[in-house]
Amino acid sequence: MEVGESGRVAGIWKLGILLLLIGICACWVFATPLFGTSDETAHVMKAAAVVRGEFVGKSDGGPNTIVDVPQDLIGANRIPCFALDATVSAGCLAPLGHDNQLAPEVTWVGYYPPLYYLLVGWPTLFLHASSSIYAMRLMSALLGAALLAGAFYSAAEARGRALLVPATAALATPYLFAYVATVNPSGMEMASALCAWTSGIALVDSPCDASRRGILIRFIVSMVVLSQVRDLGPLFVGVIALSMAGWYGFRSSWSLLARPRVLAVVAGIAACAAFAGLWVLLVGNLSFAPSRHALAPHAGVLAALARSAHRYAYNVRQIIGNFGWTNVYPPVRVSWLGLSVIALMFVLGIRTARRRQRIIAGSLLAFAVLCPILLIAHEARSEGFLGQGRYWYPLLAGVLVVAAGAGGSRVAANWLLWAGVALSAVVVDLVCFQVTLDRFRFGLGQPEVHAGWNPPGGADLWPVLNGVLCITFAWLWWSLCRSSASRGEPSESPLGADPL
Repeated sequence: MEVGESGRVAGIWKLGILLLLIGICACWVFATPLFGTSDETAHVMKAAAVVRGEFVGKSDGGPNTIVDVPQDLIGANRIPCFALDATVSAGCLAPLGHDNQLAPEVTWVGYYPPLYYLLVGWPTLFLHASSSIYAMRLMSALLGAALLAGAFYSAAEARGRALLVPATAALATPYLFAYVATVNPSGMEMASALCAWTSGIALVDSPCDASRRGILIRFIVSMVVLSQVRDLGPLFVGVIALSMAGWYGFRSSWSLLARPRVLAVVAGIAACAAFAGLWVLLVGNLSFAPSRHALAPHAGVLAALARSAHRYAYNVRQIIGNFGWTNVYPPVRVSWLGLSVIALMFVLGIRTARRRQRIIAGSLLAFAVLCPILLIAHEARSEGFLGQGRYWYPLLAGVLVVAAGAGGSRVAANWLLWAGVALSAVVVDLVCFQVTLDRFRFGLGQPEVHAGWNPPGGADLWPVLNGVLCITFAWLWWSLCRSSASRGEPSESPLGADPL
């Protein structure tokens, strides 16, 4: 195949990946009722305030802030009527009204970093009521889908790492799609983390300079975004940087810093992370929302750690699917199917990894488990045993990507196995989508009579469209496994070619 033809083919599959991911995210946008995910009302208010120059708002004397937003933005739905009771359909949602005059509202995410809200909040300047919220969701979906597409591009362009594409697909869970498709910075945080991990592993494995520069751009953009969207972003950026330095060898990585362009990139990412860290220290905070389930004052340290570990295990299950206001799960077997595929990818990778990279993957796994458990336990007496899977996804995704990248160069491509992974991903996606849609239409455990809520376009359109898109997407990334596994041996040192 000639170079020009090869470039056109690569461009077509890249465009296909992007369009399919945008389509899947759009299905979640319209199949989820307004304010249908955790804290979306608070994030909508924050976004509308930030684009109007109100980056924090006025303190209410506690963890919340007061901001001025259009009155028709959330109406009487600060806590939606269906949020805390999964048996209630979304049909009870109060109308948003028609008055777009500014009025004070309370948001509990007022101290969050502003970047995400600047990117998605601008439709509220031109649109009103539900139109502005759907437009914000679509903006969030476009940005998140672009980051997810970048993750797949980098995984496919990594030379000879057979596990990286299926591992990336296993991490593109319905949980991630649901948050990318609503107004919540967690979706962008998860997508940028996945892109940063895959791009970091693939950076020097690409077969040509053009691909290498593209991977580098994705790595830089995703690291900058990851550092800015939520409070723990600077920590995640530091973990990724340290893991990549260990991956390629600390001595080799240190030598790279002697190159001015490399040093400039590293300094730029570090400056972004430092800004976000200062924002957290001087403006925001790392506290979770208050809870009634705080640890009893007389409870000991071991009791706190035991309950924290139990909470963390609960959080890990969430990364497959936890919808609504954290009260809607897919069937247990579906959750276990998704987690089993992730575990299989990890075992296949770590089993064939080289010693140094096995140590890195194991150390990262230990940190991804211990850090959340200790943080949850630390907050237990004042804030309660809190945390969600989306908080720790950037660490858990790194564990799988590093293990898959480490062992993928020594694993023979097995098309039947990858087909099983693709089929499992499709089953998990379709079941989670239908369960979530039915929950909002009828309420859990309620008879399927006249639905209290139906999505725009009707209840039949989005499951069918989502199914077609998911199946097509699974077929496309499965076909990419052939090309990514046949690119030759990967590089293990960044000194062979300057990535810049």
